Amino acid sequence: MRSSEPELAEFIHDFIATLVAVPGHPELGPFYLLRGLQKVVQEYPWPEGTAVRGEVYVSMIALLAASAQSSLPYQYAKVDGNDVLYGGTYEYEQEIQEYIHELIQLTLDEIAILRKKQKEFGVRTNY
Repeated sequence: MRSSEPELAEFIHDFIATLVAVPGHPELGPFYLLRGLQKVVQEYPWPEGTAVRGEVYVSMIALLAASAQSSLPYQYAKVDGNDVLYGGTYEYEQEIQEYIHELIQLTLDEIAILRKKQKEFGVRTNY
C-alpha cells in the first residue's frame, strides 16, 4: 500500500490555481470556495509529520496575493472574476489582508508542529 498524499497535494495546489480566476459567491463572498477548501484541508487526517497542510496554506496566500492585483493574472472567457466583481473596494482589500494574516498564522502553527515532531525524533535543524 502506498500513500495517496502526493497526488492529493498536487490536486489541491492545481485546484487553488484554478480558483484564481473563479468568481466568488454573490451572497457568501469572494473567497467562499477557498474557505471551504481550507476547512477540508484543516480537517483532513494528514499523516503525522507531513508539511502538506502548511504548503497548501502558502498556496492559498499566493492566490490571495494574485487576487489583490488590479487585474487577475488570467481569466476565463466571458466570466467576470473577483477583480471585476469585488476589486478596488475597501472591504475586498480588507478581507484579503485579514485572510492572509489568518493563513500566515496557520502556516506558523504548522511549522511549530513540525519543529516539535523533529525534536521528538531527535532531528537537528538550523532554523
